[in-house]
Amino acid sequence: MPSIRDVARRDEVKQAVLKMESPTGVKFRLEVSFRPNVVTDRMSKKSKPGDDDSDDEEEGGLIEQIENSTAMRAAEVFTSTFVSWDLTGPLVDGDGKEIVGENEPIPLEPAIVRWVPGWLRGQALTRVNEIIFPNLKGFRT
Repeated sequence: MPSIRDVARRDEVKQAVLKMESPTGVKFRLEVSFRPNVVTDRMSKKSKPGDDDSDDEEEGGLIEQIENSTAMRAAEVFTSTFVSWDLTGPLVDGDGKEIVGENEPIPLEPAIVRWVPGWLRGQALTRVNEIIFPNLKGFRT
């Protein structure tokens, strides 16, 4: 009988070069290391806006809090899957403030990754899923 430890080690890391394409048609390769057996347990402890035990008050209304919470959770899922990548800045936040300088590696930290365009994060996750589940590739149209 197989052991889960033997067939799906949570600490296993794979390397890949992902073929990517921007919405404007720019093709590029992204070198990544990822965890194929990740269990997304790094989710925010905050289950919904306002459920925070800290004394810090979030700025903005409920819609902004929900958007921020959703963006952070998506970034947490992404950074729990990826160990490294070769994507570099510049990267700016929602206010246009530079948070990663030109040609500097973009850290795989949720607070930073949340500002990477969603299409790029989504496409990288899709490419990794195609590696993990190669037989599912033909089911998408």
